[in-house]
Amino acid sequence: MKSLKLRTQLSLSFAMVIGLLVVLVGIAYWRLESMSQGFAEYRCQADNAKLFGKL
Repeated sequence: MKSLKLRTQLSLSFAMVIGLLVVLVGIAYWRLESMSQGFAEYRCQADNAKLFGKL
């Protein structure tokens, strides 16, 4: 990487940082989706338990 111009080095480094940011955002979105589904299941179970408790 020493043979590249400074401008090229900075551009490549910036592109790598942006690429890592995109990957991290994708992982965060995927995990939030799975957490949301888990909370929905928990809410359904809690509602069922509350109904069962009223019997």
